[in-house]
Amino acid sequence: MTTLPSLLMPFVVIATALFLMVRLGYFAKGKAEGRLPFAMGVVLILLTALWQTMTIAPDYADWFIPTAYAVIDITKYVVAVVGLLFIVVGIVLYADGWQSRAEDIKTQQGKLSILNDLQHDARQPYHMLELLNIALRQVLVHYPSATGAIFLINRSRRQLVLTSSFGLKKEETAMLEYYPMDRNIVSQSVELGDPMLLSRFDFIDRSGQPIQSRFNSTLVLPLTSGMEKIGVVLLCSEDKQFFGRTDIELLAPVAQWLAEKIRSARLARELSQARSTTENHVADFSASVTRFISAARAIGAADPVTMFCRSLVGIAGCESVHLYGLRWGELSFHGGSEPLLDVSESYRTALVNAVDRTRPLIVNQEAPDGEGASGDIVLSSLVYPLESSETQDALVLLRSGRSFAVKDQELKQLEALAGLARVAISSSESGQLNLARRKGFDAISSLLANDISVKPFPEDSGWFLRHIVPVLPPGSFGIAFVGDEQGVWRSSESVG
Repeated sequence: MTTLPSLLMPFVVIATALFLMVRLGYFAKGKAEGRLPFAMGVVLILLTALWQTMTIAPDYADWFIPTAYAVIDITKYVVAVVGLLFIVVGIVLYADGWQSRAEDIKTQQGKLSILNDLQHDARQPYHMLELLNIALRQVLVHYPSATGAIFLINRSRRQLVLTSSFGLKKEETAMLEYYPMDRNIVSQSVELGDPMLLSRFDFIDRSGQPIQSRFNSTLVLPLTSGMEKIGVVLLCSEDKQFFGRTDIELLAPVAQWLAEKIRSARLARELSQARSTTENHVADFSASVTRFISAARAIGAADPVTMFCRSLVGIAGCESVHLYGLRWGELSFHGGSEPLLDVSESYRTALVNAVDRTRPLIVNQEAPDGEGASGDIVLSSLVYPLESSETQDALVLLRSGRSFAVKDQELKQLEALAGLARVAISSSESGQLNLARRKGFDAISSLLANDISVKPFPEDSGWFLRHIVPVLPPGSFGIAFVGDEQGVWRSSESVG
């Protein structure tokens, strides 16, 4: 009865070992814990089974001395027990390894879910700063003993500006408010665009001196989108070697997603601003075209200066528009969008000086306060000169209550309208000259009319002067001379 079990024992051991190896996947791809103890235990038990099979040989009793068989049997059972212990240890290590790997997989799945959670949160109408705070807290949920901060780059000042932080003390936040982009590992990571692991992290004060921190492990994740450097994510822990390469692999996609999100938000904001600017330009252009058409039509009106000035009301926020000029050193008023009110002598002097400088100027009239000092602005004037080599004229735009704030576009409009203003003044002066000439011609025509009955030699020597002087230029005068029989001429009357 003992012969058959002894013969089958090695096959049973081999079959059991192969079943456990295949079932537990000891020789599958990857690293399986407890593989060596399990193999050693199988080998020891297999040797014991083979030895037990050899004991059924007929001449086995003659192989050793009689006293050795007891030692051999004890050794055989000890080897079998040791082999069984090795197998148990191997299976236990295998189970622990799978448990550890299951926990690691669970942890990695939790970390990998950060991006999904962030993408879900990004669908909500969060402000970008609030989204950065949420992203940082989502990351640090899986690193309980770590703190973090997100910086954005200010290229003009060459600084990293603290945008979001979590877990930092008040004094640490103050020191990280502006982090210089000089020769430090954080700036190097941003410039290279590669994540970096640091053993220690130092703060830098305003003078550029490093200050030791409480952190012994640091992970730097740059925020880059293409060639654009956006910022950096800084994760710190007091534990040594807290962060590793695995964390870089897990968090690099999160940093990349944040960079793209920030860039897309910036592009959306710039696109919105560009659209708003375009709409404003279109509206301004339409208003300018309408204004130019109205100003051009005003040239053909009966009173071109008045109609031209009325067409300019509203430009640069003005309330009224007037045309002034300097004639023989005195300020003359060509016309305006509304009747000219009483102008003080000081304001008249300021306008004369402004027109004489031949460049755009803003003249403000201020109401004095109780102590005699300057107070609120009562009237503000924008004086824009009209270029001419013969006369000095200027557009004067008025507004009350606040000073002018003129943009380049409005100055360009005034520059273009200045030519039309010159045409309006010329048209008005031409009309006035034609009217004066017409009155003069009417007076001369009435003087020379055939129906006027006069004596060939009127006794009134000043008769002709009284008719001719009114049609002469202003300031003209005449003297009538009467001759006697001796040929002497004496003045008899003067008119003018």
